[in-house]
Amino acid sequence: MCAVTVYVNDRLHHHCGRSAKRNPASQALIAVYLLRERAVGIDAIVKAAVATGTTRTAVHAALIDLPNGDEDLAASMLKGRETLSCAANKVRGRVKLIEVFEIATSDDRIAFARVIGPDALFDNVVALALCTQCRPQSRTGADNPAP
Repeated sequence: MCAVTVYVNDRLHHHCGRSAKRNPASQALIAVYLLRERAVGIDAIVKAAVATGTTRTAVHAALIDLPNGDEDLAASMLKGRETLSCAANKVRGRVKLIEVFEIATSDDRIAFARVIGPDALFDNVVALALCTQCRPQSRTGADNPAP
């Protein structure tokens, strides 16, 4: 039983007479908030999941999605257009890359630049970050004219 069940109105229904649908994304985000703030003695993922009526998997996915900082993705999750697991799969690589970059030494970063190549590193990272209107283009022939 969810910890907030006593505060929920039993007569709350959808306008067609059906019960209101729960939003697993909001439940998981609330669980992450409770976990990070250590609210009400919640210090484990299982406790946070039980308190909000969601699953451990959803809480893990929300833990991956939150550090990403992509507001559009978070909005689509909360609106129900994107599932938690799909959103987590989309940003998992980015989150890992950021974590590794933060702990990398300057020697590691120099070695990375040598392996990738400075031109490719600048074109694929720095130039895209500086360009505010750039969007990733598809790799079809229509978008990429021949040189």
